[in-house]
Amino acid sequence: MICPFSSEKKRSIVALDSPDRPGRVCVYLKGAPEMIINHCNGVMAGERRIADLDSTERQSIISKVSQMACEPLRVMGLAFMEMDEAEWMRYESGPNAAINLEKQLENGEQLFTWIGAFGLKDPLRANVSKCVKYARDQGHLSIRLISGDHIETAKQVAIKAGILRPEEAGRSYAVMTGAQFRELVGGLTQQKGELGNGVE
Repeated sequence: MICPFSSEKKRSIVALDSPDRPGRVCVYLKGAPEMIINHCNGVMAGERRIADLDSTERQSIISKVSQMACEPLRVMGLAFMEMDEAEWMRYESGPNAAINLEKQLENGEQLFTWIGAFGLKDPLRANVSKCVKYARDQGHLSIRLISGDHIETAKQVAIKAGILRPEEAGRSYAVMTGAQFRELVGGLTQQKGELGNGVE
């Protein structure tokens, strides 16, 4: 079973047969670290060894993720859990398997072990800065960035692209997430391919 990436939940799910433990299934979460870690109560502490994910370790992970995001890197978190194949079949055989698994995740009934985070370089295209400068200087436009990425990654990319000047980066709403933007403009909703303000 695969639950594709959800922009709302900022994660995806995939399940695989355990390669070295017959009769066991490994379920992996991948996505925004700040979302993935919320589903974890353990952390890998060496090969095949799992430690409790206490508040100190959790804060250390979040801090390291923020440092990576400032480089800027697109940071992805990875976590896993194992269950018996018979238990997994309850999800896979039912018509609402993915929905049931998602419900258990949201209710905290299935907890994962944090594996780690990795950062991807996503360089700007060569002409982005020139286009932004032209729009800003010649078009007299005020440009802002709305992103689904980690807010620090978005901020650094916006500075590199010329969307933000370094002295503007600390201003409120200079960079915001999609969720923040939707909240500010009244909760835009999408129906039949059209955007509305959610007000009758």
